[in-house]
Amino acid sequence: MHLLEEGIKLVEDEKHQGGIDVSWPKITSELKKSLDKDTFQNWIKPIYFESHIDTSLTLSVPTRFLRDWIIKNYASVIKKAYMDQGHSIDKLAILVKENNNRIIPGTEVIYEDKDDDEDTYYDDISAPLDPKFTFDNFIVGKPNELAYAAAQRVAQSEVVSFNPLFLYGGVGLGKTHLMHAVAWNIKKKKSQKKCCLFNS
Repeated sequence: MHLLEEGIKLVEDEKHQGGIDVSWPKITSELKKSLDKDTFQNWIKPIYFESHIDTSLTLSVPTRFLRDWIIKNYASVIKKAYMDQGHSIDKLAILVKENNNRIIPGTEVIYEDKDDDEDTYYDDISAPLDPKFTFDNFIVGKPNELAYAAAQRVAQSEVVSFNPLFLYGGVGLGKTHLMHAVAWNIKKKKSQKKCCLFNS
């Protein structure tokens, strides 16, 4: 009987040491139910289970951007999902593991519970908004009136009709101006939405 108990314990330990965890498929299944389809596909599905030892959970993703975004936006959701299943998670770490399964040294980031008021992440990664580019000083003409109306709809409506809003046109027609104007409008409303500006 003692040997049987030891054998069961050994199997359980192996399941939590890396690569296989009976709880991870259940966690992802629960997250799939609670999150919308695009969110799950874009941010949860690329996550791979690495290890679950005692109260320490380690996951991996293929890029640094994914790691940072998940740490910021979904680590608390993952931790809560584990806790809802009766698992105590004191440490949640995400590291970067390339497609060839090579862990990139020094890429492990540990999630820490933070108050929403301490949220500086978006300011850190976003390019600064230009204060000159607002709806108030945008010049509307025939070539850009549709884009202007669509941008205002996105900025002011609780339900976004155009997602994504794709602005296309020649130089000087106001594409950048409108993008900044949308962000300023959302920031002024002090809503829970966050804005980041990237050059691509």
